Amino acid sequence: GHVTIVLDADGTLRQHLPVIRFGDTYYMSLAVEALRQWLDVPRSQVRLLIGDGLTVGDLRIPLGTDMSIGIDPYGVYRALPSISMIDLLRGEESALRRVEGRIAVVGATATGVGDRYRSSYAASQPGVGYFAATIDNLVSGRFLRQGLDVQAADIGLIFAVGFAVGLLGRATSPLVAVTGAAVVLGLLLILLQLAF
Repeated sequence: GHVTIVLDADGTLRQHLPVIRFGDTYYMSLAVEALRQWLDVPRSQVRLLIGDGLTVGDLRIPLGTDMSIGIDPYGVYRALPSISMIDLLRGEESALRRVEGRIAVVGATATGVGDRYRSSYAASQPGVGYFAATIDNLVSGRFLRQGLDVQAADIGLIFAVGFAVGLLGRATSPLVAVTGAAVVLGLLLILLQLAF
């Protein structure tokens, strides 16, 4: 599969392109190809529904208007398990057991290697970490949703929190206003943590 990435305007890697078009042909990404093979789905059962999503067998992956999906990078690098390639090449039993029956992504993680990107949580993450998180998002179904319903919820939440903090700002006591605003923002953080 393809390994093309697209950085956001601020240089952060947040999206994944499950398919790209070259000429008249669409090519699946490395992550989608790994998912397809993991699920043992024939290529004939992979369908791109322009403007709707991508299906891999019975699994439906909703795509944004730009044909991308939002990726949950799971925090800082190494949130997903990693194993030294040397241990695998030496045939160490513990390393071999950790990859048996799993999807393994092989890549360089050294700081001096040019395959590093900024993610939502880390200033520098190796590309292999991005692809591992992307594959895990697809396998687990934890990719971020981007539909109109999510955008409407985002806008509604922004207005609701702004309205609540604005009302608290009108309180007669600055202590009440600051405490109330802290409680509202604390509840928002808890809600966001539970949502993701």
